[in-house]
Parts: sequence; structure tokens; C-alpha cells
Amino acid sequence: MDINSIREKFPQYKDVGDLELAQGFHKKFYSDMPFDDFAKKIGVNSDPIGAREKSTDWGRVGAQMIGGTVGGAIGLASPLPGGTYVGMGLGDAIAGQGYDLAKEYFFGGEGKSFQDRMTESAVDATTGALVPKAFDTAIDVARPVIKGMMGPIKNKLAGAGAKQLAQDYADLGVTPSAGAITGNKGIQATEQAFSQLPASARTMQEAATQTVDDTAKAANQLANQYGSILTPQGAGEQIKGAAENAVGRFKSRSRNLYDAVDEYFPKGEVVPIENTTSYLKEATNAFSDAPELGARFTKGLKDIGSRVAKDAPDGVLDFQTLKRLRTEVGTALGDKFNAVEDVNRAQLKQLYGALTNDLEAAAVAKGGNAHKAYALANRYYKQQMAHNIPTLEKVLQTKTDEAAFKLAISGAQDGGSRLAVLRRNFQPEEWDTVAGTVLGRLGKSSPGQQDIAGQAFSVNSFLTNWNKIAPESKQALFGGSRYSSLEPELDKLLRVVGSQKDVAAMANTSRTGQAIGTMATYMMPLTGFASGGVGGAVSGTAVALSPYAGAKLITNPNFVKWLTDGAKLAKVLPGSYQSQLAKLPIIAKLNPEIETEINDYLNSLK
Repeated sequence: MDINSIREKFPQYKDVGDLELAQGFHKKFYSDMPFDDFAKKIGVNSDPIGAREKSTDWGRVGAQMIGGTVGGAIGLASPLPGGTYVGMGLGDAIAGQGYDLAKEYFFGGEGKSFQDRMTESAVDATTGALVPKAFDTAIDVARPVIKGMMGPIKNKLAGAGAKQLAQDYADLGVTPSAGAITGNKGIQATEQAFSQLPASARTMQEAATQTVDDTAKAANQLANQYGSILTPQGAGEQIKGAAENAVGRFKSRSRNLYDAVDEYFPKGEVVPIENTTSYLKEATNAFSDAPELGARFTKGLKDIGSRVAKDAPDGVLDFQTLKRLRTEVGTALGDKFNAVEDVNRAQLKQLYGALTNDLEAAAVAKGGNAHKAYALANRYYKQQMAHNIPTLEKVLQTKTDEAAFKLAISGAQDGGSRLAVLRRNFQPEEWDTVAGTVLGRLGKSSPGQQDIAGQAFSVNSFLTNWNKIAPESKQALFGGSRYSSLEPELDKLLRVVGSQKDVAAMANTSRTGQAIGTMATYMMPLTGFASGGVGGAVSGTAVALSPYAGAKLITNPNFVKWLTDGAKLAKVLPGSYQSQLAKLPIIAKLNPEIETEINDYLNSLK
């Protein structure tokens, strides 16, 4: 058995370092064997730094810290929680120093600060010693809180793990929030608490504003990759233009298909018009017993019938003339303002049907390719009139451009039928504007929360509007091969925005007492193991760490990464908080802007 075979058997621990995994495996299955022996047996170096002394002099600490700082720079860039820290003595090997650390707190010691002890622990090798019972008791007391706040790190609303979310934030250039990335209620409550305290409110609000601004920028950049983001008026104008173009293409293609039939009917070739003459005769005789009414309601048809009889005395008409007559009747049907005088639309529709039947009968009689050509033209016309043209005509009949945009996207919450019709008939670049505008407007704040420019972005609005869109509508808007390369980016944006839904807005309302209590509760998982009790953790942290310092820490990207890594590691190896705390001195050296706050934080644990 070696470390590789253990990894093969437990692939779920692939992100855990060799030493950390060895410690967890040893504790669970081989605790009766000295850890050094077990580590040697499976081929793991149990003494990564090579320091076996029980105490550390400061000259040695300084040298080790220089090396640790360099290693820490690499570790901070690594997406693996705690992975490279093991290589510089800052992984879970430090957990073996729990005995010395607990002894210092429970039974007195050399008077060194907690920060000093953590720095020593960062360079002292593990001894394999067991943590005393008092230490276990403290952990047991804090475990329910730890489990709730530092346990499973997965943002349920966003549906992504902390590691995935952290990468999404980085890819989109969005400043991360610890509460958003982890989905952890304790961290979120602490962020909200800091935002309500005068000393830290500004820091938290600035960080929250930066996150929202970054998210808005990412959303706009992605929307512009789909197409231009226009106002409802601008988009409506584009939509009406696209609909008009689509109708024009339909008419042109339909005309070409019917013209293709002409080659099978040379000019001058006549065909029977039995259906047309039969309809005209029947319609004009509808009021034969009431001639005055007939004169009023059949005047137009009588005029048409009389002219047809004169031009086709034998009941036959030139095929191309018959086709042109039907075209004229069809045009009159489509123009409600210039219909044929004294002929109502119902009469025109019946006349159009009769003319169509005569044309089809002529094509059938001709047979062969003539019939096929006519059938193709007729099938195309009927299909377009049944499925596409009515929707396009509704868009064209809207009185304003804004109304056209509203009509186009109305009903999107129920299904995507109308959107699918429009996309099917628009040119790809015409549809880009629709997709870009819809996506670009999802995060537009409600009127009551808008800024003067009307550009304010709201995470809540984005999610609410996105969730209102039916899956079929989303597919019609953003699906298809044209946008396939953008789908992963859209998924990232949705995960990032979704993760922010769990974090309360950084309000200005004052709830100072509640805020202090929330801060103290959050700090418990990181301090309870060292203080000997929950009460000491609460009082020590709440008093010693100022809201301003806490706000600076919890809004710093590297500190956020430390929280995220530690919480994830805690899920795999409970009791690894010592190693996480040991990383803080290195992070402090690498981030001078929060070095003082980290030092205060560590010293607050004493």
C-alpha cells in the first residue's frame, strides 16, 4: 500500500495534499501506529521542512519565513486548497503541533502571542503527538457551529462548488465576495453585520459596489458579444425592420415559385375556370328574392362576374391571366385600406379560394413537372401563411417601435413559440440585436432603484428576469450553433450572479448590537479550537478585532481565498483549522495592505 493506491481507492480526495491525506487516513485507520512509521510505509515525507526540534529560535523562524513567503506566493495562485502549503510546512502537518499550541493556552507557557505560536508552527515539523482531551472537548463544543458555518461549501442557488465559483469570478473579472463564493450563511451574516457597523460600513459598501459594478460590466460585455444592447425603442425599430424584410423575402420567393410554373403553360394557353365562375354566380344570386339588398351587398361581385364573363365567354381563361387575377385578389386581402371597392374581405377570401382551386386543377390536369412545381409553390405559400406571416404582420401592425419590442418578447415566460417564429424568419445578424438587448436589460434596476442615467445594475433584477423566461424562450433567444461558443460564458455569468443572490444587500440601517453578535458567531469556527470554549471565542474576537479590520479582511481577495480553501478542506479533514490559521502569517507577508489586520486577528485569538 502506498499513497498512490490510497488515492485510487479514494478519488474524492484528489484535491487534498499527500501529507494531509496521509494524516486523515492514519487517524481513521492506523492510529495505533506512529505517524512517522505510517508515513514512511506509504511513501510520504512526514517531515517536509526537516525541523525536528521542539522549539524554534527566531533566527531560524526568519530564515523559514523567507522561504515560506516565496512558497506562499505560489500557493496563493494555486486553485488547490492547501496544496502547495504542504510543500513549505504549512499543510495539515501543522496539526501535529496542536499539543504544543493547546498546552500554551490551557496550562501556560512561554508567554508568546498566538501569532508567534502560529509562525513557529509554520516551520516546526509534526511530532505525531495526540491532542489532549481538553483540546478535543473544545472542538466538540464548537463542532455544531463549525459544521453549520464551515462545513459543506457549495452555493446551492448557483449550483456550483466554491472552487468552480472562484474560477468563474476570476474568468469574468469580478471581485469576489466570501459569502457569495461559499454560500456560507455564517460568512454572509458576518458580511451583513460589518456593513451595519459605522466603522466598517464604508469598506463593506465599497467592496459590495465593486462586486456589483464588476458583475454589471461582465454582463454587458457578454451581452455585446451576442449583439448590440439597444433601448426598447431602438430594438423595436430593428425588429420591425427585420419583420418587414422577412415578409418581403416571403413575397419574393412565393412569386418566384409560382412564376416557375409558367414555363409549363405557354402564353395564350387557356384553362377552365369552373370554380371561379361557379362562386361568382352563386354569390351574386344570394339575394335573388331581394334585389335591393342584392344591389347593395353584391354590387362589387356582380361587376367582377360581368367582366370575367366577357373575358372568358367559353369558361376558360389564359393561365397566366388567371394567376395574375389571384395575385391581385390576394394583395387586396392583405391591404385593409385599399380593398376592392364594394367587395368585403369575406367575399374576397372566397373568390381567392375559387381562383386557387382553378389554378391547382389546371396544374393537376397538366401533370408531371407542372403539377410538382405548382404543388411546391402552393405548399410554401400555405406553410408561411399558417405559421410565420401572421406573427410578422402583428409586429408590423404595432403603432410604435416600443410596442414592437414589447410584442416580440411578450409571452416569453410561458413559452418560446413567438420568439422561435421571429428568429426563424430574421437574418442571424438581425437576431443578434434581439439576443443582446434582452440579455443586456435583464439586470436593469427597477425604477425606484435607478440612477439618474438609468444604467443601475441589480443582481436581484437579473435573476428575477432570467428566471421568468421559460426554457423554450431561452433556447430561442440564446441557443443554437451561432451562440454555442458563448454558452460557457453565459453559464459562468449565471453562476456568479446566482451566487450573489444569497448575500444580503449592504444596507445602511443600523443594527449594531445584532451585528457584533453576528461577527462573534462567525469567528467561532476559527477560534473555538484554541480558546477552550465557545464563550472565550466569542468575547475575545468580538472585542479584540475591530469592525474596520474585519471588513478589510473579509473584502480582500486573498483572504477570501483563504476562507474558501479552509472551509472546503474542513469538509474533507475535520480538525484542519490549525493548518489554515498557520497560513495567515504568510498571507500577511504577501499582502502588506492587510498585514496589520491579520496580525490583529491572530492576536485576538489569545
